[in-house]
Amino acid sequence: MIGAYRVKATRWQAADPSQGNPMDASRFTCTLAPAACSSYARVTIADAQGETARACPRHAVAALSGITAASVIWADTRGINDHERTALQLAEERTQLARTVAP
Repeated sequence: MIGAYRVKATRWQAADPSQGNPMDASRFTCTLAPAACSSYARVTIADAQGETARACPRHAVAALSGITAASVIWADTRGINDHERTALQLAEERTQLARTVAP
């Protein structure tokens, strides 16, 4: 009960807790940070093998800088501003250029 209102349990809270939350919290947390990152994961990136990860824009740019042939999955990237979009596009272009330059 909050104040004078009774808070009704949502459907997933009332269901069996062993089934977990249908809106998995890991989808919304930055998974690329070396330590706990409190920023919302708004960017999805994929490496050359097709493995994907979600991260905040800052950690996504850092990860793109260290992964050859990585790309941003723009269809699953939401809520970024123009500066973040530009940084991600430049980092993605650099990873694609690194793939074309052979040692």
